[in-house]
Amino acid sequence: MREPLRRDLLKAADGRPSQLNLRQSIAEMRRHWTSLLGLSFVTVFQSMCNYALTAWSPTFFIRMHGWTAGQSGRALAWILLTAGCLGIYAGGVVSDRWLKRGVSDAPLKVSAVSALGTAIFLPAALLAPHAGWTLALMVPGVFFLALPMGIVVAALQRIFPNQVRGQVSALLLFLLNLGGLSLGPLLPGVFNDYLFHNGKMIGYSLALTIGGAAILMLACAMLTFRPYRGHYREMLAVAGRP
Repeated sequence: MREPLRRDLLKAADGRPSQLNLRQSIAEMRRHWTSLLGLSFVTVFQSMCNYALTAWSPTFFIRMHGWTAGQSGRALAWILLTAGCLGIYAGGVVSDRWLKRGVSDAPLKVSAVSALGTAIFLPAALLAPHAGWTLALMVPGVFFLALPMGIVVAALQRIFPNQVRGQVSALLLFLLNLGGLSLGPLLPGVFNDYLFHNGKMIGYSLALTIGGAAILMLACAMLTFRPYRGHYREMLAVAGRP
């Protein structure tokens, strides 16, 4: 396969693409550190919700509704396959449409919508008294949770020159796994054992974890709106695009 055309390159004074070393790449990240950290923390808090839900939902249904592991697994799988996949697709479509209309911070605004919907529907689902209500509320909750899963990584690519994008993506994945994969499954167990002291309170522990992470995700997205718009315009100028 042919190597795709590299765009948005930093160029030297003679017009040739610059060869950046690690120190220069880090300097580029420092110049955009507010957007980089903002988008990274949006991803961390989104993944906390995601990992907490998938790690503890089977336990929740077993303890609270007497389901078997197979029943809870099948129910969660159908919700993730339908609402989750639809949410990922919808997030990309909405973000692209807003970008075409000149909304440069569209990925962050989609992330804010995601955080708001997640904070409303998933805690409500986990606190509902009947399994039917839980499943019904999980469908929109998972849909909203999945909205930014593809577009946040793409959003970072838009504000960095081509030579730095690999390092930026690696840093994002490192922070995502360090924060989301560790804290997401951990916190519900911590809340359950040390705050509520009751195995039957797993729904409250999950609701507290997911609701708190979604609110923090919303705050990070909103705080990053302004710096991201500035960095996006700066990158357009560097790339020579209107």
